[in-house]
Amino acid sequence: MQAVLNDLGRKMPVVFLGSNLNPREIVTAMKQGAVDFIVQPYSAAEMCAVMQKAMLLDMARFADLVRESDVRVRLKSLTEREREVCFLMVRGFGNTEIAELNGSVAGTVKLHRSRVLEKMGVSRLAELVTLINGVDHLRWHVEN
Repeated sequence: MQAVLNDLGRKMPVVFLGSNLNPREIVTAMKQGAVDFIVQPYSAAEMCAVMQKAMLLDMARFADLVRESDVRVRLKSLTEREREVCFLMVRGFGNTEIAELNGSVAGTVKLHRSRVLEKMGVSRLAELVTLINGVDHLRWHVEN
């Protein structure tokens, strides 16, 4: 079941229950993202602790998905040029460098920068960097 969920791209926390668990199966399941194993006999307190751990993990993952979705929506509001400027800003390029890279002038880049900050809902470059770097799939754009 865990393999099927992983194949579907579902990041659902999985807890395994069992009485005689094979160490190889445990290692494989943990590598595939299992939250924990509960070996029988187990107490109600142990079960509650593990389930709480799984639920907290699921809530954190959901919060990450919501944040990433919000960032994607903000990025879609940018024009192609603004998006280009955005990723160059996050990589640390200044106005003059960005202008040289995209064939414009520093004044135009300054205008794009202000629009990027406004549309992304941040007031400073540091906030933009934090926002973009907080989304795993966007790091590629920043690093390349």
